[in-house]
Amino acid sequence: PAYNLVKQSLHTAKPERLVCREKEVGEITEFLEGNLEKKSAGSLYISGAPGTGKTAALLHIIDDVKESYPCKICYLNCMMVKDSATVFKKLYQEITGKALTGKRDPTRSMEKCLTTSKSSIILVLDEIDQLDSKSQEVLYTIFEWPTLPNSKLILIGIANALDLTDRILPRLQAQPKCKPQLLNFAPYSREQIATVIQDRLKKESYPCKICYLNCMMVKDSATVFKKLYQEITGKALTGKRDPTRSMEKCLTTSKSSIILVLDEIDQLDSKSQEVLYTIFEWPTLPNSKLILIGIANALDLTDRILPRLQAQPKCKPQLLNFAPYSREQIATVIQDRLKKLEDSGMCVMEASAIQFCARKVSAVAGDMRKALDVCRRSVELVEAEIRGQQILKAK
Repeated sequence: PAYNLVKQSLHTAKPERLVCREKEVGEITEFLEGNLEKKSAGSLYISGAPGTGKTAALLHIIDDVKESYPCKICYLNCMMVKDSATVFKKLYQEITGKALTGKRDPTRSMEKCLTTSKSSIILVLDEIDQLDSKSQEVLYTIFEWPTLPNSKLILIGIANALDLTDRILPRLQAQPKCKPQLLNFAPYSREQIATVIQDRLKKESYPCKICYLNCMMVKDSATVFKKLYQEITGKALTGKRDPTRSMEKCLTTSKSSIILVLDEIDQLDSKSQEVLYTIFEWPTLPNSKLILIGIANALDLTDRILPRLQAQPKCKPQLLNFAPYSREQIATVIQDRLKKLEDSGMCVMEASAIQFCARKVSAVAGDMRKALDVCRRSVELVEAEIRGQQILKAK
C-alpha cells in the first residue's frame, strides 16, 4: 500500500495543488479575470519547454474561474486535429455543440459565433504551433478573432517555442491589437523540482527532505560536504566547523528521512577515495535517516574503485544496472512517441526508417537520446528540403 500511495502521488497528470508556479499562475489569473469582469476580448500566448507546468497551471486556473464567472470554455489539443483546414469546423462544434452542415463557411460561422455570444468564450489551443498552414493564414485568422467588433473571445495559445509569434507570424508586428500578451514558463530549477516532489510526498504522510546534486557541478571533492550540508539544511557552514562531522550530525539527528541523489557520483574522485567511502558509510551510522542514491555510467564503480566496501557489507549499496536499449526497445519508444500523430492520420516516419535508426544506434551504444536526436534531425532535413522546393516553385 505504501508503494502504491507514493506512485499515485508522483503521477504526471494535473495535480491537486500546483507549487513553484505562483508568479505564472498570478499572471494568467489576472489576464482571465480582467477580461471576464469587463466582458472584453484578449489573447495570451504561453510558451515553455515540455514539463514546465504550462497546461497544468492553466487548467487549475480555469477550474477556479468557471465557478465564479459565467463563460463557455473550450480546450483543444491541436495535435489531435487532422489538418489545419478542418480546425474551424472542429472549434465551431466544440463551442456551439452543433456540427457545421451544408456549404456554410467555417470561418464566417466562427466569427459570427464569437461576436454574437452573450457570454465570454475561453478558447485554449494547446500545441497551437501544430496549426501550421500555407502563409500561416489559419493562425493569423485565430489571433485576429479577439479584435473583431463585439468579440467575446479570450484566446490562450500554448506551445513550446518562445518566439513563435515573432518567427512564423511576423505580420502580427504590424497589428498591435492582434499581438498576444506573452508569458514564458522557464524550466524548473533543481530547488523547484525538489520542492514539488516534497510537496507530493508530504501529502501522503511521507515527510522527507530531498537533495539532488550533479557532482559535475562541484569544483572539487573536498568541498562536496560543505555543499551537501548547505543543500540539506539551507545553512552555510561557517568558521572552523568540520564539514564531515557536521554532515554526520545532520543525518543522524534529522527527524525526517533525507533522500540524497548524487548524479555522476564517480566525479567525486579523491585521494584514497575517502570522500566516496565516507558517503557510502553515512546510511550505516547509528540513527541515520539517509536514503542514498548514486548514479554513474560505470557498471563496476563500487567494485573497481571502492574495493573496501567488499569487507563492509552494510556499506555496500544495492545495485541496479540500466542496460543499453536494444534495437526492439528503441523502435518501440520511437513508435510510441509518434503514435498520436499516426492516430490522427499523419504518417511522419516509415517503419523501415525507424527500424534502420534503431538497428544502427543499438549497434553502437543503445543510447535513446542519440536515437531521438537522429530521428528529429532527419525530420528537420526533410522539412528544410520541402521548404526549399516550395520556394523554388513560388519563383
